[in-house]
Amino acid sequence: MAFNKELPEWKAAGIEPPLTKRNEGWKPGEKPPADWLNWTQNRTYEALKELQEKAAEITSIQSLSVKSDVRVGTTENITLSGTQTINGVAVIAEDRILVKNQSTGSQNGIYVVKAGAWARAADTDTSAKLANGIEVFVREGTVGRQTLWRMTNTGTVILGSTALTFQQTEASLVSPAFMGVPTAPTATVASNNTQIATTAYVDSVVSTSPTATPLNLGYGHQIVTVPRNTPYNLLNITGRTLINLLGRNGGCEDTSGFTTFQATMAKVAPLTNGVGAIEVTSTTASFASVSSTATYAFKQGKYYVSIAAIKGTSGIMGGIDFPGVATYEVPMNGQIQLIGRRINHTISDTNVTFAVFARATAVGLKIAGDDVRLYEITQAEYNALPPATFSLDSSNKWIADKYAYVDDMKTIRNPYLIKSGENLLPPIAEVNQTSLGALVPIAVNAPYSVSLTTTATNQFLANGRVNLLPNTQYTLSLESPLGAGFKGFINQTKVDGTASAGGQLILELSTSKTATFVTSSDISYALVFYGNSTGTGTFTVTNPMLNLGTTALPFKPNADDYLFFPNVQLASNMDNTIYDTLYKRDGKYWKLSRFKTMDLDGSLPWSNPNNATGYKRVAANIGTSVIASSQKVTKYDGKVLGAIGAIDGAVLNADGNLYLDVAMTDSGWGDSYNPTNVEVQAYFYGWKMSSTNTSSPAPYMGSGNKYWYSIGSVPLDSQWYTSANVTPITQILKPYKLQYQLANPTVEEIAVEGDITLHEGLNQVDVGNGMIVRERLNPQSDGASPPNYTFANMQVTGNVPAALLKYRNNGILAIYKNGLLDKEWHIDTAVPQGKNRAWIEATNYDQSAAYTVTYIAEQYSLTSNVQSIQGEYPSNLKTVVDTLATNQADVVTRVGVLENTQAQKAQSQWIEPTLLNGWVNFDRTQWEAVSYRLTDTNVLEFKGGLGSGSNTAIFVLPPKYRPTKERTIIVSSHNGISDMMGRIDIYSNGEVKYIAGGYTFASLESIRIPL
Repeated sequence: MAFNKELPEWKAAGIEPPLTKRNEGWKPGEKPPADWLNWTQNRTYEALKELQEKAAEITSIQSLSVKSDVRVGTTENITLSGTQTINGVAVIAEDRILVKNQSTGSQNGIYVVKAGAWARAADTDTSAKLANGIEVFVREGTVGRQTLWRMTNTGTVILGSTALTFQQTEASLVSPAFMGVPTAPTATVASNNTQIATTAYVDSVVSTSPTATPLNLGYGHQIVTVPRNTPYNLLNITGRTLINLLGRNGGCEDTSGFTTFQATMAKVAPLTNGVGAIEVTSTTASFASVSSTATYAFKQGKYYVSIAAIKGTSGIMGGIDFPGVATYEVPMNGQIQLIGRRINHTISDTNVTFAVFARATAVGLKIAGDDVRLYEITQAEYNALPPATFSLDSSNKWIADKYAYVDDMKTIRNPYLIKSGENLLPPIAEVNQTSLGALVPIAVNAPYSVSLTTTATNQFLANGRVNLLPNTQYTLSLESPLGAGFKGFINQTKVDGTASAGGQLILELSTSKTATFVTSSDISYALVFYGNSTGTGTFTVTNPMLNLGTTALPFKPNADDYLFFPNVQLASNMDNTIYDTLYKRDGKYWKLSRFKTMDLDGSLPWSNPNNATGYKRVAANIGTSVIASSQKVTKYDGKVLGAIGAIDGAVLNADGNLYLDVAMTDSGWGDSYNPTNVEVQAYFYGWKMSSTNTSSPAPYMGSGNKYWYSIGSVPLDSQWYTSANVTPITQILKPYKLQYQLANPTVEEIAVEGDITLHEGLNQVDVGNGMIVRERLNPQSDGASPPNYTFANMQVTGNVPAALLKYRNNGILAIYKNGLLDKEWHIDTAVPQGKNRAWIEATNYDQSAAYTVTYIAEQYSLTSNVQSIQGEYPSNLKTVVDTLATNQADVVTRVGVLENTQAQKAQSQWIEPTLLNGWVNFDRTQWEAVSYRLTDTNVLEFKGGLGSGSNTAIFVLPPKYRPTKERTIIVSSHNGISDMMGRIDIYSNGEVKYIAGGYTFASLESIRIPL
């Protein structure tokens, strides 16, 4: 109650007295009527009651939480008396002040300024007035101007005893515009929400340059997330050399070099790479195997890992056996499996074979093996591997990536990055629709809009092949639903081209324009298409968008970024402690070379300094800047050479002399015969010597006729032999290969193509190797009617290969016509050289144009895998702009240097070859020495005169200078009596051969061959 005394009730209404009586009042002796008295008492009661209620309301208002404004709030402890300056405001008497920072918290509250001691404001001067808490608005002040503050105490508040606490509850507000110095909490770096961007936050974005954010990438497909569009700065890639101790035998490409036990063997389709696998079929209900005839060394105290691809009859056990060293096996399930085992070789040095085996329970059971590999590893690598036999799947993919199969010795070659655009789908109008069977004519409305009128069920429209990550969410969206009966389809496919365990995903797009799906665990890529499982009619696919995540993003055309490093080779020592490095500096890419890898072919200056029983020691000087004994040498069959002093040994001395011990069984040189230097060169060109030219070759012992046949062949009659000097003949097998460490590392600038920008959000990035960039093409007619032009085609009319690439391909990416992308080509998988072939209609083929192709080579025959890419991206907007500005300056500099260099570029240097077979330079006083060079326009030029020869090879061109097809040149010659026309043929193997004409003299002047 507002009153202390209780109000007495008087509810009798009575009768109101007349106005005259109310004006005159009662006179002495008059007796007023009772009703008049009741009226007076009732009116008095009603008035007092209203007054009491109003007083109660005032009391209630005074206890409400919202109090009258204060002029200013304190920011520090003050003296609660007199006028003073508070928070930048000179307060005067009767100003209301919010005191909230006293050292003694019980002094806090709302005060009224006085000349002497301040008094608490009337609306907050009792505990009761604070019981419900208070809120107060602060109008002025340097800090906290135009803010609302709340007392935050809980529980019972006793004024003068309880420490009062206040907290700002709302941001500073000035209407219609912010005034003074408004503040707000600073958002965290890289925030992209609706929080206010304070000066501090903006400064962090545009005024400071924080350290770049590291972003390292591993091999294969991966997802990376960035907060904004930003350039990716590749810092470095380190080299790696991987040596398969099984050589090329582990590839199981054919049955030569293998024997069987209680089994038969056959070459079958490859399980993973290459052109074949070896299949074992049991002939008893017991152990069945196929074993290598060659043996392989396990060294005491060394660590190894072996992995293989196998596929066998369900229910039996099968695997790989290194007899007496290690065995690993798993149950067969009728599917291709990758299995492996780590090996700690604690016993003495051992040489053993390897076998693909099955524990057959009946006759006729099968197991196939492919891509068997054996790598020496470090103890740390050994410790990181599973302790028992392991199977490889998406959960331990890193093992398969790190120890991928390679033939013999491989370094990292031609690494690349590809960042997929936000839209993973290519333009639907550019997709080849011919492989979809029951196809009816389509109407192309725009690059991303195509209509199909179906005449029966199960007619489809393809949207291309896309690489997808396993166990990942994607969203497919269209501009509008397809309509009743039409759906989207995702054909999930494994790396070997078979259907994944997840099979086909069917997306309901008939009434919805978006669908989200999760990929299977074994997916490699998917085919996306649309069609009708029921009904017929016309449907239109417009602006299809496939993006990462569960939210459909606004449509964007596909825009992939890439960064290719063609013609780059990055090596290391075996434990990967010393390596080549690719890195970026001043906007350019450089390679720090610590190793050199080279072919050991017949062009080297070979000699025969020593003989031993069963083998010959041959030597060649490879130059200076070598570290002694740093050599790693593989033979023509991929076998790794061991220590010198035995068959298949090697050593590199500090003077650059390389010594190899070559077995008589490989060379055909008998123990009693010392081959000439030219004959040693012939061996390294791929030729084996024999004393006979029959189906039974025999070593040449020093007398009789000399014959040669190609290494690896089995001669049947004399037509397999040649008796001419064979040094320049085409090598049949792959050459010996040498890697060694340089005594003096070198640095060189390398060529690159492209650059990477990451888009805001989720990015799908592919890291790989083996990228062949813009290889020159020579497409051939397929002989059909009407003809098409094709390349990378293993079978055209006449069942012959056509226009093969330098390497088997693992995917053709782009074909260029005169340097520009040509989208008229069709890329498919029919009889390809590797994964793809390409063809184009004759009407779209320009025989005068220069065609090139960019493709990924099959990895195992060219490269080991990139292990990691070290990189970073700018951490805020300022560093993004700074990076772009720096890159722009670097680009301008590079373009300027390129323009000046091109303008001032001197012609390539002339090279004088070693003349063969008695040919000599003719009269040097009158003629230049025989020489050749390759111009900057890729034209091979010759000069000089030669003589004293015959119808033999003159010299051999190195690989870089060889034409892709045989060329015939007409030259001027002399036979000692008269001038005559002569003929010289230049072969794709580099051989320059004199075919006809005078032998006394021949001129090579003015010969020019575009390559």
